[in-house]
Amino acid sequence: MVITVFSPHKTAGEITGVVHAAGGAFVRATRYDKAWVVASDRAGFVGRLKKTGAVASFAPIGPIGSLLIGSQGLSRLR
Repeated sequence: MVITVFSPHKTAGEITGVVHAAGGAFVRATRYDKAWVVASDRAGFVGRLKKTGAVASFAPIGPIGSLLIGSQGLSRLR
C-alpha cells in the first residue's frame, strides 16, 4: 500500500487508468484530489505506477503520509 501523487493536470479518469494499468486498486482518498492510497499484491507496483504516469509514491506512514492523509486517516489504515 502506497500514497501515490499524480500530476495536477491528470483527470480522475486518467488517474483511474494509471492505477488500473499498474495492476492496482484504490484504497482511499487523501486530503488532496491528486494523491490516493493505492495497493497491489504484485511485485514492482511502484515502478509500474511511475511508468504509467504517477509523479511519486510514498509509504503511508511518517511525515508525508501524515500530511496527505492526516493522523486520523493513518490510524484507519492500520
